[in-house]
Amino acid sequence: MHYLAQTISDYIVAESEKPGTFKFILPSYPAYVLVDIGNMLDKSISSVVDRKIKFIYGIAYRLGQRWQDSSDLKEQSGFNLICQKEWYNQDNNLTVLRNEIKPSEIDTLITVLAGYDDIDDKGGLGDFFHMDQASIWEICLRKSFKPWIELSLKDWINLDDHSSYIKAMDDLFSSLYNFGLADLLSISKYLQNHNFSGVSSGVEAYRIILEDLKPFALPKMTGLESKKTRRSFSVYQSAALQFFNYSTFLNATERDKIVKRLYKYRIDSNRSDPDAEQLGGFDTVEEFLDTLEDYVANRSEESRLRLYSVDFIYLYEKVLGYKPKKDDPAPPPTPKARKVKGVAPEVFLHALWLALGDLRKETKQQSIYLLENIKKISIRSILFKHDFDAGENEEEHEMAKEFLLKALGGLDEYLSSSIRIPRQDSEDMGDNWSPITFEWQLSPTSHNDCLEYLKIRTGEPNLKFEIIINYGESDPFKREFIWMLPENHQTRFMIDIFNLARDHYLAGGNSLPAFAVPYISEVFMARDEEECTRLLQNAFQKKCEVIDLLNVEGLGSEEILKAFLDKISYAYQNFLTEINSQGFFTALNSSCLALNQFIYEAYKNFITNSSRSVAGPLLWKTFMVVSIDKYSSKQWPWEEYMDAAIVTPLHPVLLEMMRHQYSFLCDSFCFYADIALRAPNEKLFSEKYWYRVTDLSTMQWPVLGTLADYNQTLNTNVQSFGYIHLIGAAEGVSSFLNSRLLFEYDDEEDDVADEELFRETQASSLIKQILNDYQALHPFAHDGLTIGAYCGLEIQPIIAGIDSHLATLLTQREEPFALRINIFSDSKDDTAVMRWLNAWKDRWQQAELSTSMKHYSNCRISIAYRVVSRANNAEQFKRLINQTEMDIMFFTDFVDLMGSKFEPVGDELCIEDYRRFPVLEKVCCKKSGGGQDYKRERVLSNQRFQLGSAYTEVMVRLKNKHADPQDRHVVISYSDFYPWTEIVDEAHAHSSWVVCIDPSVDEQLLLNRNDEGQVKREIVGFGSGVGAHGENNFTVSTEQFSMLDIGKKISSYIGSLFAPLEQIKADAIADSLLRETLHIAGLSIIKATGPIKFVREFIANALVRKLLPRDTNVFCDEIFSLDAFVHWFDDPYDNRRPDLLRIKSSIVNGYFNIEAQLIECKLAQQSEGYLQKAREQIENGLSQLIWKFKPRQGEGPVGIFDPPNQRYWWMQLHRLVASKGETNLPQYKDALLALERLSEGCFNITWQAAVVAIWTDLDNDQCLSRSDWEYSLEDQLLDICVAQLGRDFLQRACLDNQAGDIFVSNKRINYEFTPPTVLVENGEDDDETDIVQNGSEVDSDQDDTVQPSAGAEVESGASLGGEKRPGIPDRIMLGRAINTNRDIYWEFGHKDLPNRHLLIFGASGTGKTYTVQAIIYELSKYKQNSLIVDYTNGFTTNQLETVVKEVLKPQQHIVRREPLPINPFRQQCDVIEGFELPEDPATTAQRVSGVFAEIYQLGDQQKSALYTAIRDGVDESGDKFNLAALMQHLEIISNSGGPTGSSAASAITKIRPFVDTRPFGVEDPESWERLFSDNNSRCHIIQLAGFMKEFARLITEFSLIDLYRYYRAQGDKDKPKVVVLDEIQNLDHRLESPLGQFLTEGRKFGISLVLATQTLSNLGKDERDRLFQASHKLFFKPADTEIRSYAGILADATGEKSDDWVARLASLKRGECYSLGFALNERTGTLEPNKWFKVKVSEIENRVES
Repeated sequence: MHYLAQTISDYIVAESEKPGTFKFILPSYPAYVLVDIGNMLDKSISSVVDRKIKFIYGIAYRLGQRWQDSSDLKEQSGFNLICQKEWYNQDNNLTVLRNEIKPSEIDTLITVLAGYDDIDDKGGLGDFFHMDQASIWEICLRKSFKPWIELSLKDWINLDDHSSYIKAMDDLFSSLYNFGLADLLSISKYLQNHNFSGVSSGVEAYRIILEDLKPFALPKMTGLESKKTRRSFSVYQSAALQFFNYSTFLNATERDKIVKRLYKYRIDSNRSDPDAEQLGGFDTVEEFLDTLEDYVANRSEESRLRLYSVDFIYLYEKVLGYKPKKDDPAPPPTPKARKVKGVAPEVFLHALWLALGDLRKETKQQSIYLLENIKKISIRSILFKHDFDAGENEEEHEMAKEFLLKALGGLDEYLSSSIRIPRQDSEDMGDNWSPITFEWQLSPTSHNDCLEYLKIRTGEPNLKFEIIINYGESDPFKREFIWMLPENHQTRFMIDIFNLARDHYLAGGNSLPAFAVPYISEVFMARDEEECTRLLQNAFQKKCEVIDLLNVEGLGSEEILKAFLDKISYAYQNFLTEINSQGFFTALNSSCLALNQFIYEAYKNFITNSSRSVAGPLLWKTFMVVSIDKYSSKQWPWEEYMDAAIVTPLHPVLLEMMRHQYSFLCDSFCFYADIALRAPNEKLFSEKYWYRVTDLSTMQWPVLGTLADYNQTLNTNVQSFGYIHLIGAAEGVSSFLNSRLLFEYDDEEDDVADEELFRETQASSLIKQILNDYQALHPFAHDGLTIGAYCGLEIQPIIAGIDSHLATLLTQREEPFALRINIFSDSKDDTAVMRWLNAWKDRWQQAELSTSMKHYSNCRISIAYRVVSRANNAEQFKRLINQTEMDIMFFTDFVDLMGSKFEPVGDELCIEDYRRFPVLEKVCCKKSGGGQDYKRERVLSNQRFQLGSAYTEVMVRLKNKHADPQDRHVVISYSDFYPWTEIVDEAHAHSSWVVCIDPSVDEQLLLNRNDEGQVKREIVGFGSGVGAHGENNFTVSTEQFSMLDIGKKISSYIGSLFAPLEQIKADAIADSLLRETLHIAGLSIIKATGPIKFVREFIANALVRKLLPRDTNVFCDEIFSLDAFVHWFDDPYDNRRPDLLRIKSSIVNGYFNIEAQLIECKLAQQSEGYLQKAREQIENGLSQLIWKFKPRQGEGPVGIFDPPNQRYWWMQLHRLVASKGETNLPQYKDALLALERLSEGCFNITWQAAVVAIWTDLDNDQCLSRSDWEYSLEDQLLDICVAQLGRDFLQRACLDNQAGDIFVSNKRINYEFTPPTVLVENGEDDDETDIVQNGSEVDSDQDDTVQPSAGAEVESGASLGGEKRPGIPDRIMLGRAINTNRDIYWEFGHKDLPNRHLLIFGASGTGKTYTVQAIIYELSKYKQNSLIVDYTNGFTTNQLETVVKEVLKPQQHIVRREPLPINPFRQQCDVIEGFELPEDPATTAQRVSGVFAEIYQLGDQQKSALYTAIRDGVDESGDKFNLAALMQHLEIISNSGGPTGSSAASAITKIRPFVDTRPFGVEDPESWERLFSDNNSRCHIIQLAGFMKEFARLITEFSLIDLYRYYRAQGDKDKPKVVVLDEIQNLDHRLESPLGQFLTEGRKFGISLVLATQTLSNLGKDERDRLFQASHKLFFKPADTEIRSYAGILADATGEKSDDWVARLASLKRGECYSLGFALNERTGTLEPNKWFKVKVSEIENRVES
């Protein structure tokens, strides 16, 4: 193909598509080019059938004369063809052609003249388009040779996979053209003359070009192929031209410098010498350097010509650019110690998280090697700077040591047992895993010699500690951290109150304490943790009276709880004593457990006997902190109410929660650190991911409230501040002076660190997203914003959200931006809020000095702080809003709790889960009728905490002494939005958008209707489950819009889409779509007023809602816009997510059945690219959401089989369903119970997915849906349906209610919950039933013994689909290289192939098993049998393809029915020089005991006992020794007693179940050969279905040993035996194992392995290296956790970037893979390694030969 001619022809045809006259003039190209152009135009024009076209082609007379006079035979031949075609203007009258007029009967006239350079009268060509070189380059080629390059390579390589090299070739030719070294014709000719047939990759094609640059007067530049240089081709092109025209060396000084540089290069003994290819025509480096020096010094022409053969990249970079190596640079300085805040153990885990992240960042090593190379991690305290004052230095240090012992005692032991990170992938490690070694030395114990003490007079006390990571062979990796411990730190407060309680016991003896302190009202005013701790600590220091509830007047010995109260008192004293002597963490996990048990028994006893006990109030108030003003009454201990109390670590209810919090933190650290260490980079070690863990670990509601007054009104106001929890409402009057003094901050402690101030949370991310959306819809807002905010709790999310928005908006902007902020607060004291605002203001002033604050430099900010009152119907608040016009008004955490009640739920929800965190709040569904419109209910329940839930039941019995002892209760609290309606209405009147973030808000509360019932307020956005615990809903609403304007805009777009369309119909369609959007949660109508892309999204989403009508008979059927739920996705700013999620839920037998459907919508012109992007969005959504919303799985408690945050995701789903569900009062309890079960993971869910594409250029009214794509997950498949709608269907659907099916496939991914309290145990009979079912799948006429049935040899071509002649097949066809015409082969029989092993990687469901069947089918054509050892149930008869079953007649050998005829104890033989040398009994014993030890993880003593029994047995019985005899020998050793006897007994216990299955029968040494020589069945399967995993592994290992033994003696490399093993990651990979021997020596004995695996992460480096020796590898799409590992393997083998391989592997579809291995170069006939292709495995049906 002549590429230039094709480009010109294509352009002319494309430009002439419409009727009319078209004229073109071409340059004076050679005759053969113009012949090609004429022929191509003739062919293209003649194929047009819908128009009449007249084509005139004329070639200038003078040009023809030049050809005729030329001696070039090619020109003369071309000229003769032109004359024959009558294209030559031999009359020299081009004027006639140029003036030709289109006849009326002709639609299109195309006139093409050629020979512009040979036409005299160019003035008459003004109306012709001159297709000169510049026009073709700029207009036709668009300044790129990529189309020509792709045409030349498309038949040989997959262009998508080699785009980087295609770009490199394009850059090369573009540079040649731009520098004038080549024109279009010469480049076209160059590509046309180069033979790229047989190239296997882009790099190979690039190399061919780099080797032959002579046509452009350039040397070869093959060094560019490696991509190791950052310079472009144009740089070397210029350098080469200057080198070979000698201009580089014209200056004598420069010449001398280069000669000296050449001398230094000669004498450098460390230089890296070039290979033969780089040297070109030179035999040695010295010869080359002599020639180069001759050219430089003497300008020798002979030397110049010889240097053309040298790789110029090497010459220029390594020789002319030679630089001696410098000494190694000094190591970078150790980073400064980093401050961390918090309490133990979180503060140390946080530091360890940061240190591991730094290690990942600095090492840049692949994760799997990183884990292997971490030898030990040490964490130890090194310096405690303290402020304890005792007068003497040593005493002060002792006080400091005592404090640390109390605060951290037992922490080292606790973390040692809790922090365990495996080196292998957790899915594959089983019982055999090797965790990273940790050494904890934090507490001041005797073994920590590094800890020193220093008394400080100024500054904050702190503990410095270091983390040392011993990594590989390099120096230890070290980071230092400083744990800040100011006077009011919660740890210090905790130890202080423990000391106080212990002092009370020491002074007063046995008691049951409650604690009375002043300033309780002030404490309840606190807004954050620091304030609260400071105030309460001041209160304790001011005065603390301990109330002894054990010895109160009126408590007699006859009280049934008296004995329990005494036990609690003693246990509490022991707990405090243990803290004092051994530390808090020791006590928490020791004496505290006993204390909790005594308290629980007391609670339970009172619950059972509440009507007969008077001590309930004492039990209820014990350990509480209360106001000193309240306790003065002697009746206080007996009062059954308490308006306010404080729960601190003094209370065992909180201690129980703390213990579970620590466990959650440790579990989460191990889980996420394991993931992050295996991730491709350090991004997952970002602090924000750790903050998500700490957010979920927050302690809330240790108790659910208090009985607040004489009427025992339940008050559930609970404010949680770390270790301090404020319960109820303090009614005392606070002195304003007291509060000001108590709230005063020290200047030094007033600083708010950047990480606190701007910390990214879900709430701040939401606020940023809202600000981004507002500015996207309102262009005027790019100049400035006015924001209002009322914050019921903290203001930090507002600050962090605005800061992040400004950083995105203003970093690259120079124009000024005005930001006005109005803060509204009803707090009596503004200290806490102003502290944050002042810290923020400080950052603005640093804008010019700090790069991180640079975005404030062009921002003018003003803040107004306004104190508001809600008294008098909030008139003053409303007046302030009325006076302030704002863009956005935020209300956060603002709806007050109005009341609460206890609600019985029975005892069904007593779920004993391992993991109790996170503590999450639940919402209840909306109740209709009865004045409930503005009220919303929340469910508070701590059923998972034994003491917390029992404490709630104690309160219930105080309120109702006759409550059923068996009942369990939750607390239902309700909030009332009504008091806020007028305030929110006023905000809507004076703000463009109003944003409400609160647990109680939803769309219905914000929708406002006018007197006619019409909605006058639009919900811009709605979402649920935001916030640290997923506790909040949010709404974004507005009244600043006109439905009429929105309808008009949609109608206008509809009108243009269907033009011509009557206006009345366009309006009707728009109205229909608008009605539908009321039923899509989170979809904004107002966005349709924005850019046209929002209008398209709006129309497409509304149509989907119309096609999926709501089911009114279910609890909830709602479609959600996922734009409102970005917090569900790993990267909220990644737009690769679907548009919609439909949730349809119904209550069946008390549990929710949920149908989830993901939908991506497209409204555009028809394009395959849009569909592919939609598929990517759908698959990304499925991959992220399915596992998050997976119900309770496995038979163990929550926390064993699930991620630490699984309950958070259950609660997200709970809130979603509850917020949209509705029930009436009669069904309320059923709905409440089902929702409670949903929150505990007890639900069923199915998943479907679809793409809905509305094509605006598809003229039909059809809705055609097909199940085009498969998506697989955990061995389940669903069909992604693709519904393609014509433009007219939209019209019919809206006007005529035309229906259309989207989901046309019933194939779904389905998960059913495992009941938490029911553990189903299958007995032996059940197991046998499974085996019978598996066995029934085998054809009854097959012989299921190991010996194959006899049969006559099948004639060639008979029943085996066309068998070839017997022998080794030359090659096995794998499939077709995608987007090429090239077949890809496994070069099975090539003499240069190092081995015949094939390794197949990929996740489950990607096509590995199918490929194995295709390969054994191909082998069968050559009468080559295959043996499959199936220990994964992947090759049972019903799993095999029909063609494979019909043609290969595979035979299943079911070992459960017919034992294998092998003897694991046979003494193997080596054959040396014809002599058989059997192994001795000791070697046999070592081998067999090693197999048992590897699989059962036997200890050294157990293995020794097993070894002895086998050695003695083989010595006595030889080959007659068997498993039964083994058990007898072990029994003898066991009966002998002592340590050896005990080890033997233990070994018997482990292996007896395997022996009892009797897997091995009478030995038949020749059975293997019969399998491989069977002419009736070409595939034999050793079927291990029905065996436990360990048993199947043992049988497999012993089978492979026996197979290895047989073929080591009998095998022949020219008679291959193919063995297939799946899931090989579970086998023994040690060098001495059979698999290791097959991989290293198998070729000598004819063994060919076909191995498949999902993962390599559990293998050591040497084991992986052995696997990689397989000569051919196929990479199917891996699991997400493996993709980086496989990408690294491919990158190392191919030289491509790892990130490119990640993208390639992720894009693979089912049945597609990358082939990597030896390939035959058809151009050279040589076998070349590491060739890779993207392959579609050919279907087996298409492999059958006729």
